[in-house]
Amino acid sequence: MGAPAAERGLFRELELDKLDQLRVLVCEGPHLVAWIGAYHERQFTQLHRRVLSALVPAVRARLLLERQLDSGRRAQLAIPMLLEQIHAPAFVLSRRGGVDELNSAGRAMLATQGNAARDKLRRAIAGGGEPGARVVAFGASGGSHGWLVVLEIPVASTELAARIATTIARAGLTPRQGRVLSGLAHGLTTVGIAASLDISPRTVEKHLDAIFEKLAVSTHAGVLALLLETP
Repeated sequence: MGAPAAERGLFRELELDKLDQLRVLVCEGPHLVAWIGAYHERQFTQLHRRVLSALVPAVRARLLLERQLDSGRRAQLAIPMLLEQIHAPAFVLSRRGGVDELNSAGRAMLATQGNAARDKLRRAIAGGGEPGARVVAFGASGGSHGWLVVLEIPVASTELAARIATTIARAGLTPRQGRVLSGLAHGLTTVGIAASLDISPRTVEKHLDAIFEKLAVSTHAGVLALLLETP
């Protein structure tokens, strides 16, 4: 099969059509990863073809590794944004139990609870059924390489109510906004808050937008972080 017309036109414009061409497609299954090759004034020999053929496996491995690393970098950038959407203190822990990533509520919890929070995380991944902790292990080939741990807000209900009331007063929230804030603080989703207040989820989202603006935050986790920090 000859080269497409556009390619032939480009070759003529660059005078590459006068050169001998040696190239190979590098694929991953049915997907094209890249093509590599060269142009030369003289005709390529069988030795040149064998050398290029011998290089292809190493080039393919390098290209696939670079693709995996790039995917890993994108995933690493996405993790903090995803954690911010969790309506509770959330942590990504390494295999050894160190905190690799956390959301705003998790950061506030560590700042206010200190070693007590770290002990709670250690007990959660130890498999002892730590109360108020949801744990998801992740890894490959059946081996655990880390954990996602989501914790309940670690304050008594009376103290939480006091913090909510203080935040409502400081931010000048309306009564309806205060009830939405309370639902969020108690772990309800947007749909759950809507059902408890007999309003639509879209109305809840509008109230949340107003709450975010008044509290100068941009996520649910940011709201919880403020509640944890409120004296």
